[in-house]
Amino acid sequence: RIAGGEIPGVQFREIDIAMGDNNSFCRCRNCSNVLRYDKSNSGAMIQFANKLGAQLAKDYNCTNFAIKVFGYFSTKKPPEVTKANQYVYLTYCSNGNCSNHPFDGSKCSIHDDNGFSNNDNHQDAEWLTKWTEICDNVYVWLYALDSVMHQYTVLENIKADWLYFKSLGIKGLFWQAPYHGLGIKRTEHQIGYEFNWANDMTDAEFE
Repeated sequence: RIAGGEIPGVQFREIDIAMGDNNSFCRCRNCSNVLRYDKSNSGAMIQFANKLGAQLAKDYNCTNFAIKVFGYFSTKKPPEVTKANQYVYLTYCSNGNCSNHPFDGSKCSIHDDNGFSNNDNHQDAEWLTKWTEICDNVYVWLYALDSVMHQYTVLENIKADWLYFKSLGIKGLFWQAPYHGLGIKRTEHQIGYEFNWANDMTDAEFE
């Protein structure tokens, strides 16, 4: 786009360098040193996003753009040292967590970390909180596996989860809730739409 004459922050402001739907990372010596420094695969991702944002701001004298990345698979775990600069926008994916209970882990009895794509809500809450401390622009991707039974209990968690995200300063949601599959997704959509515009409703009103 730049080669075609467009300018970051003018003709386009979103630059997507998010990882694909896999968990493959380079393991050469240089990359391993980067990952070891931050004790997470997200370290290399955020370092690159920071450099890209800073370079574009310098080259084009503009700050009105977003470098978009995912907290997904093993990049869900935030870097231990590196902090995101103002240009980085992170979307945190809740893939693998427990949809039967609130996102914050308050009602989950099992503390079982089986990995980055199959972890309990306590772990997600810990990682998401850390991301909000090191990145000013955090969104949440409410992951959908829409052909399984747990989608019925999701209805009960919308209010608690969305207020929890609001308390953390989350900027917005990517609410992945397709219509197809087993279940009552249209009901979930209606509840979500109404609560989004009236999140001060009481428990009784929500019920």
